[in-house]
Amino acid sequence: MVKKTNKNEECKALLDLNKCGHFRNVPKLEHHPSLGASGEKAVWDIEDLLKLGKGVRGCPYFAARTLAEKSDIVFCPYNYIVDPVIRKVICPSWFRCFPFSVFA
Repeated sequence: MVKKTNKNEECKALLDLNKCGHFRNVPKLEHHPSLGASGEKAVWDIEDLLKLGKGVRGCPYFAARTLAEKSDIVFCPYNYIVDPVIRKVICPSWFRCFPFSVFA
């Protein structure tokens, strides 16, 4: 196991080594029954995904990124949309959603 003082560094190290079980369990979180049927019309936030992720040992960060791609509406802080660097990292496909040049 890789132990770092910074969680981001530890996560990146585990991903680089392909040893992150939480990342491998992202599909369990994405396809959890509570997110389907009645849950698909519910509003989910990162705290909800964190709680569910602990139960299935799946990574809520990567699950949220995947689920955002499939969502009709994604709420996020204003700077996620306005800052081009953050926007490209979080969701590169958002560029197709904004055909006007205000975000270019």
